[in-house]
Amino acid sequence: MKKAKTKPKLGRRAAKNRRKNDPRGYVPPPDKKPGAAPKAESPAPAPSERPTRVERETHEVHPPVEPALEVEGFRAGQVAIVGRPNVGKSTLLNALLGRKIAAATHKPQTTRRNLLGVLHPAGGEIALYDTPGYHRAKGGLNRFMVSESRSAMAESDLIAYVVEAREDGRMTPGNTEVVNAIRRSEKPIVVLVNKIDRLTNKNAMLTLFQTYSASLGEKVVAIVPISATRRDGLEEAVKVIGAALPVGEPRFDPELFTDASERSIVSELIREKVVLETKDELPYATAVSIEAFEDGRPDAIVRIHATIHVERTSQKGIIIGRGGQRLKEIGRRARHEIEDLLDARVYLELFVRVDEGWSTRQEDLHRLGYGEGGSEDGS
Repeated sequence: MKKAKTKPKLGRRAAKNRRKNDPRGYVPPPDKKPGAAPKAESPAPAPSERPTRVERETHEVHPPVEPALEVEGFRAGQVAIVGRPNVGKSTLLNALLGRKIAAATHKPQTTRRNLLGVLHPAGGEIALYDTPGYHRAKGGLNRFMVSESRSAMAESDLIAYVVEAREDGRMTPGNTEVVNAIRRSEKPIVVLVNKIDRLTNKNAMLTLFQTYSASLGEKVVAIVPISATRRDGLEEAVKVIGAALPVGEPRFDPELFTDASERSIVSELIREKVVLETKDELPYATAVSIEAFEDGRPDAIVRIHATIHVERTSQKGIIIGRGGQRLKEIGRRARHEIEDLLDARVYLELFVRVDEGWSTRQEDLHRLGYGEGGSEDGS
């Protein structure tokens, strides 16, 4: 009787290399490494297993904020939305457009590239550029992010400077750096004081107005208090911004609200869910690339295959989670928002891959879309 063939055992180094390069996000089974999760396959269920509409997370849909501009002449121009990390710039863009195209989380530096959103109010056209948070750049990825913010300011007709409402009415040292950069641009400025719903000391608003007026000088067109999450003050902000733009001709189709590709937005929505699900466990060095985007609309589903890139094998295990549950939850949450974006049924398959030190190597940064001429979706 012949003995059944068995697979040769991998040595430690070979096993480590296989785990690192396995795109499925392989993690050794518990009998090989106590406490480790088994390998995780795709988190997305087959189309027949999709949750019903009632079971899905719901996302509010609002019309875009496009009040009529009460000015003479058609106003058109570019507006750079700038500010420190985590002040609500991406949340503001989503709120103004009435739809989600920008990743927004509680963590700073979620936005990595400039992202265009276009408003078409009566009497004007406003091209808004959401930018990465302005910060001290260390490393290739951070330098790319700051360069994106600087280029948006240089090419804009107006700067929408977003700051947080503070109880003490003071300007933080980080904002001092942003103010200096804005002053050097010599562009007109509209200051948007965000998160006013959190302010208990209403007298602090007067102090904030005085602080930023004095710091930015005569280039300040207006200071507008807003709450992006509650959509408070947004109509006034759009009116002020639109009126401050030069007289010009429209550049975009009236139906267009962004020039970002669907693939690019999908990759950002997936990365957002990675950040939200891993919370404080995972550093910022994750990226998402779209490997395949099979568009079966309008008659069939959209099939998307995406890779989550991390820098170390230990980070792969964090994303996959015990028994692959965290990766499945990332996929579930991302798929719901992608379906809302595409207005179609979606089959999403996620993989995890280790690219050691990708955030410090120029060729990897370019390949993942963080370099001049790089693909926005990392494909």
